[in-house]
Formats: sequence, structure tokens, C-alpha cells
Amino acid sequence: MSRPIERWLEMQNPSIQKSVRAVDCSQPLLHLSANGAIRKFTPRIPKSLYDGEDQTVPRVCVSTNLVETLIGAAWNFEELRNQVNFDSLDFVVYGLDVEQAIRPTKKLTQEGIATGELWVVPYRMQMYEIQPSRIAALSIASIMVKGGLTTLDLVVDVREEMMLDNSTKLEEGYYRLSNLSLSDILGKNRSMKYGLSAISRDGFLNGKNNLSVSQ
Repeated sequence: MSRPIERWLEMQNPSIQKSVRAVDCSQPLLHLSANGAIRKFTPRIPKSLYDGEDQTVPRVCVSTNLVETLIGAAWNFEELRNQVNFDSLDFVVYGLDVEQAIRPTKKLTQEGIATGELWVVPYRMQMYEIQPSRIAALSIASIMVKGGLTTLDLVVDVREEMMLDNSTKLEEGYYRLSNLSLSDILGKNRSMKYGLSAISRDGFLNGKNNLSVSQ
């Protein structure tokens, strides 16, 4: 018997069928948002699309680890490039607990190749309203500009176990990611270098509430 997502694929345009691969999901998939009050996710066509990106498949764009989630949502950090005002320094990492998702090829989106992006699609009726969990809270704690290079420090409150990258697991607790290159985030470099340290709750709150900016 075919899986629900395979039956969904059978109803799609043949060009779509040839350009995606169904994958099983053993852990919640991650989505970063500056909106901390999302109660449900509904697959839809993204409002902003890259040139040549598919405009027919409703989806929620997700990743399997925090680094890929950051670069997949790089537009959140665009305004930091020119040191202009920005809407928020605080973000929520949502978890979507689904059985399957699809991995698009570069024929549908260049984004997926760069970020390891997956699409959650409505292969069941209940997938039109997906209730997320709050996996982590994340804040920009410092911005340093030196020699034309902008680096960020992030503080993270991990509430449910998740992967930082393809090999590092973050247990429940508080962490600081240091020296992330803004150019790497915007350039979607999955091999970016950064520091990781465990911190206290007070350390998280201090980083969250006291942004440091230096040039």
C-alpha cells in the first residue's frame, strides 16, 4: 500500500513528481520566525519567491537542524547588513511533527540545494492546520562590525532536544553561538564556522535583553 504522501504526489503535475523526493521524518522539522505567536501552520505558496522558484506547490519550508534553519530564513537578517533599523532581534524555532515531507530539487528551487530545505505539504487533510511546538527561543545578543565583516552572537533557549547541525545535538538548556558570519548566513554557507558554549539562564536573559553593538 502506498504512503499518503505518495498518493499526494500522484495527483501532482508530472513535472513536480519528477522534481521531488519523499522523505521520512524521525524528528520535528524546524521553522524560524520572528512571530512568536503562531498557533498553526498552513502550507501555502510563499509570498516572496526567488527567481525560478515553484509557484504551484503549497508548503511550509523547514529544515532538520538549527544552522540550516538560520540560513533558510536568512531574509530575517538582511537588514543587519547595512546596520539599519530592523523589526526584531528575537525569534522562535518552531517544530512541526510530521511523518513525511518532500525534498525539492534545484528545478523547483535553488534554495533547497543551498540550505537542505524540506517542504511540508498537505498530503493529509489535517496537514492544512499543523499545530507546532516551540522548540527554542533565539535572540541576537551582539553585532560586531570590523573591517567590513559583520559577525553575530546568538543566545538560544532550547526547550526540546534538537540538532544544531548534522552532527551536534543540543539538549534542553541555554547556549551561546558566537562569531557567526553574517555573510555566511546570507550566502547560505552550511559549512560556516562558529563557537558553541553552554550558558546559564541568567546568561541567556542578559544576552537577550542587552544587545551589544560594536564597530
